Amino acid sequence: MDGWRMEPAFPGRRTRKGALREMSRRGTRRRSAGRSDSPSRGVREKHPSQAGRELHEEGASANRVLSGKPQLSRRINASLILGLIRREGRLSRADLVRLTGLRATSVSDIVDQLLEHNLLREVGPGRSTGGRPPVMLEINPRGLCAAGFEITPAEVRAVLVDFSGNAAARLSYSLESPEPERVVDTIAGVLRDIRRRAGGLARKLAGLGVAIPGIINKDEARVVFSRPLGWKNVDIKALLVRRLKIDVRVMNNAVAGALAANYDCNSGEANSLLFFLIYLQGAPRSEAATVGCGIVLDDRAYLGDGHMAGEIGVTVTHPLTLAQKYGVSRGLRDMRDLVAASRAEPHRFARLWSAFARELGGLVARGVDFLNPGLVVIGTDTPELEMLAGDRIRQVLQEQSAAGRIAAGLKENTELWAPRVRFMLMECDTLARGAIVPHLQELSLLPLLREGVFM
Repeated sequence: MDGWRMEPAFPGRRTRKGALREMSRRGTRRRSAGRSDSPSRGVREKHPSQAGRELHEEGASANRVLSGKPQLSRRINASLILGLIRREGRLSRADLVRLTGLRATSVSDIVDQLLEHNLLREVGPGRSTGGRPPVMLEINPRGLCAAGFEITPAEVRAVLVDFSGNAAARLSYSLESPEPERVVDTIAGVLRDIRRRAGGLARKLAGLGVAIPGIINKDEARVVFSRPLGWKNVDIKALLVRRLKIDVRVMNNAVAGALAANYDCNSGEANSLLFFLIYLQGAPRSEAATVGCGIVLDDRAYLGDGHMAGEIGVTVTHPLTLAQKYGVSRGLRDMRDLVAASRAEPHRFARLWSAFARELGGLVARGVDFLNPGLVVIGTDTPELEMLAGDRIRQVLQEQSAAGRIAAGLKENTELWAPRVRFMLMECDTLARGAIVPHLQELSLLPLLREGVFM
């Protein structure tokens, strides 16, 4: 499946009306020209990755993406139908014909097979424009499921989601040792328990996603280096597949956070997203706070040729360390104390949070200058961070980024200053949910390919 450009996971929140209208127009032109949705003779066969790129980049209906094999065309058409229903919500067969440009018989055949394999379900009549009301279709949440894991030096966090992307069960286990074999044992135990909690849904488990702090070789799913876990060249995917006999995807934890942020915070208005991950809770006051980074372009995580895109290797001064510097650390044992004191006496701690915002905002500004994203998301385990430093971070970003300075110099409304900054609370299952995204993306593209639904 490598090389395919896939439908966005958790896509129900976003609506791309312009793309859908264009798809409808192209379908109308094809029908008026008498074209069918089956491959024509003499069509040169394309590699699946090429076909997938055309499907994603042109936004055309699937019968423009032909490999010369009817089976592949049918799978792509099925993927298109699943993707439309995910994005738009409930649709009728007539809606699908209109939006895809496929023939009514082709849509009906594909929908029937998706219903047979429980990936879609009928949910009653829709609004009638005259005549018999249409039968509406939606994604069947219990059609398939996937499990996501986040590995930290201290624990394993897991979540199992249904085919709609909703969490069906969550668990976390403490980790006695970060040794790879012990981690595999713990994941196996967590998976067994979380499947038991999910009941019958777990029998349709399609795969696992694993988020790990470190540098990951995406082609081999091998952990090249993880300082927190003390790993070097650990083939964690092979260990898990050998033990669990199931498809496994491994990714960097900041990349998983970026994919989760793209779902939680991006309602479709941004084509690119820059994600910063910063944990402040539980760190000794003498330590700096490490900042991780992830990049999402067109709903896909960008890793780079060397698998290290986003590995910025940057720290910022921890707020507790700044409290010592500014002489306001008395009575502060941890971040909870600092947050409570800052809320009670904001003027006393104003310099501290201004200094922290200058550091973090300056880092964000450099990333914005490089990528020019439509959206910046700061993921943190401290829910009060936006209240304490958010406005100042946005101000620093406008002052220090090239786009912000140019926009300010023009002294008029301009589209140069585009990036929006949002904060996202990193909950116990956030990175585990992000690790599942590639599985749901793949399932949306080629449902049950390994079982040959459309062979």
